[in-house]
Amino acid sequence: MENCKSKLKSEFSKAFQFNCSHVIVTQDGIESLHGHDYFLSIKIESDNSESQQETGFSQLKQAASVLTQEFEGKVIVATLCDFAPVETTQTTVKMNLSNFRGAYYEWPRRMCVILEAKQTSAEELARYASLRIIQQLSENYFKHRLVSKFQVTVSEIFQQQQGKYTVRFN
Repeated sequence: MENCKSKLKSEFSKAFQFNCSHVIVTQDGIESLHGHDYFLSIKIESDNSESQQETGFSQLKQAASVLTQEFEGKVIVATLCDFAPVETTQTTVKMNLSNFRGAYYEWPRRMCVILEAKQTSAEELARYASLRIIQQLSENYFKHRLVSKFQVTVSEIFQQQQGKYTVRFN
């Protein structure tokens, strides 16, 4: 009889909350600057046993916590929006809305989180958060812990709009 060893699959998840503001600009128009209470959750699927999960992912929890603190109270600005060019300097961020109202938004740079994205949707926030966390910890961090799936979900708490971004490690 062949000796079979079963793999233990486990999941780990943690949730964080933050609030920030943003503007959505599309070819059809512009939403006014507004804010949301956001809910960010991280979920890990791993081949590690559950007993290793809580201690093994303390750096991940810390990285997500630091990231949500960076968002807290800030204005999120998408720099690649086709309908509202953004200029950034060391001290200011300016969003040109001349196509719609002949006006612009301008904020102190320290009050903004810059997203290299076309929009500041929940999906883009999830993508940004995922990639920032992976960059901060490195892919080896996840591979060493036998992570097969890392997922970040961002939702607007009251409207329940969700954006998910998943990275699979092989």
